[in-house]
Amino acid sequence: INSPFYGILQSDSDATIYINSDLQDPPELIPQYLKLWEQGNKIVLGQKISSDENFVIKFTRNFYYKVLSKMSSSNITINTTGSGIFDSSIIKLLKKIDDPIPYLRGLVSELDGNIKVLKFNQPKRKFGRTKNNLYTLFDLGMLGFVKHSKIPLRLMIIFGFIISLLSILVSIVFLFYKLIFWNSFDLGIAPIVIGLFFFSGFQIFLLGLLGEYISVILSHVRKLPLVVEKERINFKDKR
Repeated sequence: INSPFYGILQSDSDATIYINSDLQDPPELIPQYLKLWEQGNKIVLGQKISSDENFVIKFTRNFYYKVLSKMSSSNITINTTGSGIFDSSIIKLLKKIDDPIPYLRGLVSELDGNIKVLKFNQPKRKFGRTKNNLYTLFDLGMLGFVKHSKIPLRLMIIFGFIISLLSILVSIVFLFYKLIFWNSFDLGIAPIVIGLFFFSGFQIFLLGLLGEYISVILSHVRKLPLVVEKERINFKDKR
C-alpha cells in the first residue's frame, strides 16, 4: 500500500505517471494520459471495464466500490487501479498530507472532485503472482471505509441511540410491571432484566459517541487541506 504512494511523492516534475509494475495496466495508455493531462485534467486514472478475474472476485469488487462510492463524502472512482497521471499541484498537496497508511484512490478523490477516467480492458497477468490475498484485500477494503466514510460511525450512533431509548423504555416498563405484579417474578429476575436492557443500550450509545470522537481525531491527524483551490479571481496570490 505504502510503496506506490511513497514513489509518487519522490516526483518533482510537471506531471507524474504511475503504472503498476505487473503491466496489467497497459503502458500503451501513457500517450492518452498525457493528452488528457494537457487538456487541463489534473488527475486521470485508468478504469478497467473488463478483466480476467473470476465472477466472485469481480462481483465482490464491483459491489465494494459502488457501496464505498455511495457512502463516501467524496466522489471515489469505481474500478480504478490507481494507475494514471497526476499533476504537480496534486503531488504538492499529497506531500503535505501526513498519512502513514494512505488509501490513494480515496485520497486523490478528496483533492480533486473532477477526476477524469480512461477506460481500458485489463489483460491477463503473464508473469509472476499477485501478492494480494483475501486478508490484504480485506485490509485494503476496510482502510477505504475507515478513511473515507463516516456513515458507518453515524449509523452506529443513530442505531445505538434508538436501541438505548428502547432498552431504557423496556426496563422502565418491566420495572412498573414488577411493582404491579410483584409475586409473578422469581427473585432476582427483574433486576437482571432491567439492568441488562438499560446498560446494554447505554453502552451501544457510548460506543457510537466514542466513534465520533475517533473520527474527529482521524481528521486532525491526516492534515488534509481545508479546500483545494482551482483558481483565484481579483485576489493577489499570497499562497
